[in-house]
Amino acid sequence: MNSLAVYFAGRSGNESVGTGAHPSLPAKGVYVDDSLKVTYWQQSMDDALTW
Repeated sequence: MNSLAVYFAGRSGNESVGTGAHPSLPAKGVYVDDSLKVTYWQQSMDDALTW
């Protein structure tokens, strides 16, 4: 993979909050697999650390 676009949703999860971000990646690209998972946003650091 040599490019990445990240899009953000508003509070309701349905509306867009603007254009996507396009962070820089290493020149050789990155390896992508499905071993990592993303969970919902935690409201506090204490909550996030319990997971």
